[in-house]
Amino acid sequence: MIRPIGKTNGLIKLAAKLFRDSSARRETGLFALEGERLCAEALRSGIVPETVFLTEKALAVYADAAGALADAAGQAFLIDERIADVISDVRSPQGVFALCPMIGLADPASISPDGLYLALDRVQDPSNLGACARTAEALGFDGLIASGGCDVTNPKALRASMGSLLRLPLYTPPALAPLLGSLRVRGMRVCVSVIDSGAVSVFDADKTGGIVLVIGNEGSGVSDTVVSEADVLFTISMYSAAAATVMMWEFAKARRGS
Repeated sequence: MIRPIGKTNGLIKLAAKLFRDSSARRETGLFALEGERLCAEALRSGIVPETVFLTEKALAVYADAAGALADAAGQAFLIDERIADVISDVRSPQGVFALCPMIGLADPASISPDGLYLALDRVQDPSNLGACARTAEALGFDGLIASGGCDVTNPKALRASMGSLLRLPLYTPPALAPLLGSLRVRGMRVCVSVIDSGAVSVFDADKTGGIVLVIGNEGSGVSDTVVSEADVLFTISMYSAAAATVMMWEFAKARRGS
C-alpha cells in the first residue's frame, strides 16, 4: 500500500540527509538510491528497500518497476514533485527513491583464495570508485575491497558504477593492511600498484594464483602500511584514469589465459 506523506515528515528529512551525508549513512546503516534503473537493479540484486518514495508521474512512467519496489519495501509513500526536489541530489529527479540497508558488509571469510579481487586504498573521487567497480565487474573480478576514501554508497559513485556496486561482492574493512595480511596467510598474493621505475612492469608481473590487485589514492598512491603487505610491486608507464583500467585488464587477461 502506497500512502501519502508530507514535506515535514522526518522520513523526508532523513532521505535528503542520506544522499548528502556519509556520517548519516554510517549512523543509520542505510543508504539512499535514486532513479528507476538503480532502484530496480538493487531489488534484482537482492537488496530489499526499507522505504520507497514515488511520485504520481513515476508510478505512471515506470509502472512495473515502481510497483515492484512498492510491493517489496517495508513501507512505500506517495510524494509530490516538490518533495522529490527536496530529497534529490540531481537537477531533474525521476521521482523514484529507495532507502536501503547498508551494502559493503560482506564477510571477508567469503573471499575465495583462488579468486581475483580489486582493492582500493583510500580512493577519494566517487567517479573513480564507480568506474573501477564497473570495470572490475565487466572484466570478471570476483569482488571489490574498498577501504578509506569515498564510501561505496556515495550517490555519485553508485551512479558512476551503473549498478556494479550493487551487484559485486563488496568488502569495506576499516583498515586494508590487516585484511591483506590475513589473505596472504590464506595463500593469496597481494599485487600492489606503485609509481616506481624500479618496480616490475604490470605487463611482466606474475599474475598466477589467487590475487588481490591493489590500487591507491589518486594523489598519494598506496599507503606504506599496505605496501608492506605486498608480494609483488608493479608499475605502469602512464599516469591517468586509464591506468587503472589497463592494470585490471592485464590481470583479468592472465586469469582467462588469453
